[in-house]
Parts: sequence; C-alpha cells; structure tokens
Amino acid sequence: MSKNRKSEDIYSMLADQIIDSEVDVSQMFEKDGLLKQLTKRLLEKALDTEMSNHLGYSKHQRSNSSN
Repeated sequence: MSKNRKSEDIYSMLADQIIDSEVDVSQMFEKDGLLKQLTKRLLEKALDTEMSNHLGYSKHQRSNSSN
C-alpha cells in the first residue's frame, strides 16, 4: 500500500468518525472548535519533530553531551 493511499484511508476513517459522532458542524468552526484544536496539535507535532531533528534528540530525552 502506498503512503498516499494509506493517508487517504486514515483521512477517510477520521472523517467517518466525526460524522458518526453527530458533532454539530457549526461547533467545528467556532473559536475553540475542532478545527482549531486539530490545527494546534498538528503544528505542535510538526514543531516538536523539527526541534528533535535539529537538536538530535527528542523532547525530555537526555542529550549525549556533558555540558
């Protein structure tokens, strides 16, 4: 299975879960709605990954240097 196909399956599954949860669509776009929460988590994850790659170790992991 290609990476693109796998991503599409995950997106489809998530969309189905949101629809099945009977969430009020108008609440998704409110100030602290689902869209804002998803965007926040996505950006935090991307920034954490970028910082880990830059530093060479994960957040809360001890570095190998002995300052």
